[in-house]
Amino acid sequence: MAKLLGVLGLLCIFMRYATGVRSMPKEEKEHELIQQLEDEDVMPSLHDLLHDNNLASTPFPSPSTPRVASGWSSFGFLEDVASGLLEEEMESTEEGCSGGYAKTTNLLGSGTYGTVYEAEKKIDEKWYKKRQRQRGFALKIAKEDRHSIRSVQKEMAVLDDVGTCEGVLPMIDKSPCVDGKKMPNSYVTKMYAGDLHQWWKATPIMTRVHCYRTVFNQVATGLNCMFDRGWIHDDIKAANILYEGIDAKGCPEGLALADFGLAVQIGKPISAFNEEDYMSAFYIVESLFYGMKDPLKIVQSFTLQNGRSVLMPTADPKIDLCSLAFMIYRIWNKYEEPGLQKKLGAGACGPMGPGRTKLLP
Repeated sequence: MAKLLGVLGLLCIFMRYATGVRSMPKEEKEHELIQQLEDEDVMPSLHDLLHDNNLASTPFPSPSTPRVASGWSSFGFLEDVASGLLEEEMESTEEGCSGGYAKTTNLLGSGTYGTVYEAEKKIDEKWYKKRQRQRGFALKIAKEDRHSIRSVQKEMAVLDDVGTCEGVLPMIDKSPCVDGKKMPNSYVTKMYAGDLHQWWKATPIMTRVHCYRTVFNQVATGLNCMFDRGWIHDDIKAANILYEGIDAKGCPEGLALADFGLAVQIGKPISAFNEEDYMSAFYIVESLFYGMKDPLKIVQSFTLQNGRSVLMPTADPKIDLCSLAFMIYRIWNKYEEPGLQKKLGAGACGPMGPGRTKLLP
């Protein structure tokens, strides 16, 4: 009976995939994958499908869902946040609090899981009769759905570990008091002038070439510190690297890695991306996509809490280094960086780039 239910379960999943699951909202797809993995009757068949002794050369099986954010997975082995507990409170509280910050109407950015506003620091000084405010802060607030809240909470947990690294976004305050209310699902950082993608698009090639070494050194400093603390960023691209200002030579200075919603502790499993995203997310290594090869040889078998096994990629610094190599290629039309070549070896990343036509590094 269990085997029959398992077969029926897989048949239902296949039919759902074939009749429109690709148009489902991302959150529903993610939830469906969790339900599939938690189904005891489906897992034996899924295990048989995934089982193979040659993990490095065998493509991933093709699932009906995109990548799952491991920070909110119900499985303990996927809980890759720092040692501190995530905050349990899921909404802003109404309790009064003094000082803190005031949120302005200046929207600095909006992503899948959070929105960033400029904020003012409230300062009460005895020699002034009115309240003074100091500008220059960025306030990231989680969107209202549960997945967004968990993602921002995970970012705060990661920044507890790596936020003191040089070249990494510093978290000035978490769960701050904003406009008289405590906001547990938000955090405050310095406000930056822009990101590396903006600089790249607005800067002539000769200036970019002149700035290569200083930019590379700053990014490498942040990444190496993250690696030393036991984390990979897992989403390295120019838009996720901020800068404080432009120096006299036109080079960005005060660079900091940002956006840690996908960060993973080194050695832990990473849920893969849907193969449909393979052509568009061209800065991400081939090893992190279902249905693709594993040139980095990072796919391993992991045991779930129910005792079953599943193949998943493993967090490895090479993932970030490959994305960094491709970023260098895009901005400077080069990737012959000795530090990267020494760590990666020729061709280790597999195809990268629009159309996946280039082999880097």
